[in-house]
Amino acid sequence: MAEMLRDIESSEKHLAAARRHGRLVHRIRDGAAYAARLDEPRQRLEARLGARQTAEAALEDARDDLYLADFELDNSVRTVFERASQADRDAMAERLRARLFPHGKFTAITLASAGTAEPDLVEQLAARVESLPEAHPLRPLAADLRAGLAAPFRRAAG
Repeated sequence: MAEMLRDIESSEKHLAAARRHGRLVHRIRDGAAYAARLDEPRQRLEARLGARQTAEAALEDARDDLYLADFELDNSVRTVFERASQADRDAMAERLRARLFPHGKFTAITLASAGTAEPDLVEQLAARVESLPEAHPLRPLAADLRAGLAAPFRRAAG
């Protein structure tokens, strides 16, 4: 029944042992003094464990936000690529897709690291889209690209 705890064991295991010890020590004569000595360290560990779990949940939420923002941004890049392809089919001499996507494909942007390289590449794409004439139908897509670069990417990079 008695068990020696090691530092390498989980906080949950330490808390379970402390709870069990506190419960059992009350059943022996003069055991309350022993239980009282354990209360303060157990409460500190519970507080630290709660803080760690809160931090882990916040990290998971931030990763989910970044994942979703990256997914939406990738779709905006694909939209620019597809509309540029359509514009090239309508006016072959313009070669718009080649101007906007010098590497010839959108995956050079969408497969880049979401937290570091991709925001810069999307910013460059948005600048190329903004360099189109004012009345060009693809020009408003630059605003969509920049909107996709908003909060989650700037927080991750900074």
